Amino acid sequence: DYSDPKEYEIGGIEVTGAEFTDVNALKSISGLRVGDKIRVPSDEIPNALKSLWKLRLFDNVEILQQKTIGDIVFLEIHVTERPRLSRHTFRGVKKSYHDDLNDEVNRFLLKGAIVTQNVKTNAAVAIQEYFREKGYLDTEVKVTEEKDERATNSVILIFDIARNDRVKIRDITFLGNETIPDKKLRGKMKGTRRKKRLLSNSRFLREKYTEDQEAVIAFYNTQGYRDARIIGDSIWRDEKGELHID
Repeated sequence: DYSDPKEYEIGGIEVTGAEFTDVNALKSISGLRVGDKIRVPSDEIPNALKSLWKLRLFDNVEILQQKTIGDIVFLEIHVTERPRLSRHTFRGVKKSYHDDLNDEVNRFLLKGAIVTQNVKTNAAVAIQEYFREKGYLDTEVKVTEEKDERATNSVILIFDIARNDRVKIRDITFLGNETIPDKKLRGKMKGTRRKKRLLSNSRFLREKYTEDQEAVIAFYNTQGYRDARIIGDSIWRDEKGELHID
């Protein structure tokens, strides 16, 4: 009854559900101690819950009243531990990619460690960046957990990957080039090419694009324009999803 809080002495604290977490540490972190006086209801129980949630080790945390004997209360801290990583696997891409993808995700995944949403998100983003560098700008990654029956409270992370089609470059336009035509400048961009009927390797790769920008300036230098520079660029997509570079 919030209008009539009562004061109790904590007679005992039991922790349940913690198979891999130190029970005494959880009691200490909660701030609740045997012999302490607490008011029920008050901020003391919610504050204990917040302290335990901040550990990010659990899917659920409860503090329950087991029983009362007079003005003595016995508490139970019940937790549901988050699963730990057993292993991971990739679906939707050829095995030839797996070694490279392992290098990407192993920066965030540690066998036996707690699986958090941040861990899954960071690993998925790393996979997307890997394929974007190869021109698959629309790569989608879905991460699911599958219980590992061979290990207690462990899961297998499954990365379902849809690379989708490579994004083609529809056009490359130059602004400010008064003496050298677009066609000649585009010819210096060997790694960043427009989509043409007979050209199948039109794709956007960030590393190649940077090299091609340098190649354009290098060509200007050979034409006597020693102070030539690119003062800005814009990359955008049309309704068909194709790239335009200005």
